Amino acid sequence: MKKNIIISEGNRSLWQLLIAATCYTMAILFFYQFFSKVDLFAPSKKVKSAVSVLEVALFLLVGGIGFSMVRDIHFDFKKGCYKEVFGVGPFKFGKWKAFKALKYVAVFKNNKGEFEVNLWYDHNKHFNIMLFANGDEAMKDAKTFAKQLGIKLYDARVANKGKWIEDVRE
Repeated sequence: MKKNIIISEGNRSLWQLLIAATCYTMAILFFYQFFSKVDLFAPSKKVKSAVSVLEVALFLLVGGIGFSMVRDIHFDFKKGCYKEVFGVGPFKFGKWKAFKALKYVAVFKNNKGEFEVNLWYDHNKHFNIMLFANGDEAMKDAKTFAKQLGIKLYDARVANKGKWIEDVRE
C-alpha cells in the first residue's frame, strides 16, 4: 500500500542560522533607521540616502531568508498530489498540486560525482528526492522507495549503461 511520504532538507546548520540571524538583526536596524528618519519632503539628497538605507535593509532580509529557508516535499499518494513546503522558522507555505501518474525511480551519478535519486512522474517531470556519496547506498534507498510506491526502478549509476531493475515491485 502506498503511504504518505515527506522528504525534508532537514535543519540548517548552525553557521547558516548564525548568518541568517545576523542578516535579520541588521535588516531590522536598517528598517528602523529608514522609517524613523524618512522625510519625503526633504531635499532629494536626503531622500536618496533614505532609499539607499531601505535597499540595504531589503538585501539583508533576502539574505536572511536565503540562509534560513528549508524545503520539504509532501506526497499524498492516495489523492495523487504533492506539495512543496518552504519554511522559514515557524512560517511555512506551500500548495497542493496533482500529478497524473508516477512513472519510476531513477538513480544516476551527477557531474559532481554524487548519486541522485529522482522520482519521475507525468511523462518528463521529476523530483530530486535524495543525494548520496555512495552509489550502493543510493540504490538501496531507491529500491525501498520504489517498492513502497509499487513502481519501476532505473539504475543509471554508470553513464550510458542504464538498466531497469525488475525485482523491485510487489
